[in-house]
Amino acid sequence: PEQATMHHGGSFGAYMALKNTKLREQFEANSMLSARQSDIFAGVGIFVNGHTYPSALELKQLMLLHGGRFENYLYRQHVTHVICNNLPDTKLKQMASERN
Repeated sequence: PEQATMHHGGSFGAYMALKNTKLREQFEANSMLSARQSDIFAGVGIFVNGHTYPSALELKQLMLLHGGRFENYLYRQHVTHVICNNLPDTKLKQMASERN
């Protein structure tokens, strides 16, 4: 029998919400441990799509040091900028339609 005490009750949506909350809490905890150098990225949340230069890890560190947020998933309410080297036309059209 399945455990009835699952935190997400078997719901994928609830699972993802809990996962994102945990990732944000980890980022905030790391932010408090790091010596913030500036607030130049205050209010900015980035999502990295695919391989980039600088790498996603380097961008995450920059956001951490300069007051921004790094999002592991693309959620419109948290992401202000999408970082990518190459965005396929279909994805670009999808994002443009979601903005409207």
